[in-house]
Amino acid sequence: MQRYEIADMLVEILPDKQMTFRKYDPFITTKYGKPDLKISIIYSNSILKPKGKILIDETIKWQYKSQTENIMVVYICEKATGKVLFLCEIDENWENVMIYYSGEVYEVEREVTGILGSILFRNSVLFHQGFVVHASAIEWNGRGILFSAPSETGKSTQAKLEAVTMLMPRCFLPYYDNNIMNIAIINFEKVISSIPVYFLECRPDMEAVELVHKCVM
Repeated sequence: MQRYEIADMLVEILPDKQMTFRKYDPFITTKYGKPDLKISIIYSNSILKPKGKILIDETIKWQYKSQTENIMVVYICEKATGKVLFLCEIDENWENVMIYYSGEVYEVEREVTGILGSILFRNSVLFHQGFVVHASAIEWNGRGILFSAPSETGKSTQAKLEAVTMLMPRCFLPYYDNNIMNIAIINFEKVISSIPVYFLECRPDMEAVELVHKCVM
């Protein structure tokens, strides 16, 4: 069992074999208690494709496990054969996850610290009043500052609706499910209402640094 604390969430990973998730090393914790996200990893020689409604049919496929079960399934297939390489079964609150794999341990380590881990975290965090945004970040005097897509120049005096319009496309949101999307929107609105949002348009030079310092810091 391995435990990590990421964004105030306690994440527990229980692999069926010895695995190393080095990208998560900075988040290792000895904190006890019920995990916010529990991930069990189990080998399976043959992983069956689910039969439920397909929600997203891309490289990574999303669908319900069956027509009657409200269990989300996310899986990755081998391009040449269509064989399922990884399959995640996720409960409705994104608290408990079963990852089935049919390949090698190093492949599991790569996916759990890569795309699969990203999917699990960014959806689970929605149930803990958070969301994930695609941005660069810096720490200054104990404060965090995010830089997302550029827009207007200088400090924005526009309505909050404009902030929503500009930032939402940069967020990882659950478009596959209306109920979870509503949770994400509530979280997003709370952040926009409580944290200053600025629209900046500038070149990557010292003038840009001075502008950010003047407007934000």
